[in-house]
Amino acid sequence: MRKRKFSNLYKYGLVLEKESQVFFMDLYKRVEIKNLFSNKKILDLGCGIGAEPIVLSKFAKLVVGVDIIEHKEWEIFKSRKIKFQKASSTKLPFKDNAFDGVYLKDLLHHIKGINKTFEEIKRVTKANGDIVIVEANRYNPIFYVYVTTLKGHDHFTQNEFKDLIKNNFPNSKFIYLEAYPPFRFPMKVYKFIQKIEKKINRIHFLRSIFCYNVAIIKNIK
Repeated sequence: MRKRKFSNLYKYGLVLEKESQVFFMDLYKRVEIKNLFSNKKILDLGCGIGAEPIVLSKFAKLVVGVDIIEHKEWEIFKSRKIKFQKASSTKLPFKDNAFDGVYLKDLLHHIKGINKTFEEIKRVTKANGDIVIVEANRYNPIFYVYVTTLKGHDHFTQNEFKDLIKNNFPNSKFIYLEAYPPFRFPMKVYKFIQKIEKKINRIHFLRSIFCYNVAIIKNIK
């Protein structure tokens, strides 16, 4: 496995290796996250070590990363545009309407208190704010072998994800797409994989096994 690299490529803070940057920016472009979150105060819920707050901060006004575990990388990545806080998704330490938008990626399948988490998300998001939830698809062939079977992640099926979101957020739309993380591939290989992904995305009958399910939600109060 390659040793994780850090470099001063962007104005705000440090970033992870180029492959991860490319993956996240491509994902954000395809689900229009940049348009939704530009110049806004954003909560990244379940931020992990802080990789995505770094990329989100390129266009957001402020990104607050929250995770139930405090990571040592936070001290490296924090900046005037990136803040971190240890907290549970079921009890967020923020005032009502504190954020213009909320972003979650691969968090829901890890938590037991999903309904309480949704209540907290609604509470801290301003009226008509945007909520973006990204979850891996359980029945994607590659994810099922590598992430579900080998790593034990209990991902939702596409229908489970859609029902869960619609039952809690009636004003939501869905996007299904192929967008594999770099898996430590060299950049040349990963760029080639991305070209294949874009072609696969045009094959609509394969949509049920695309690797990511995305919900884009308008927080109606």
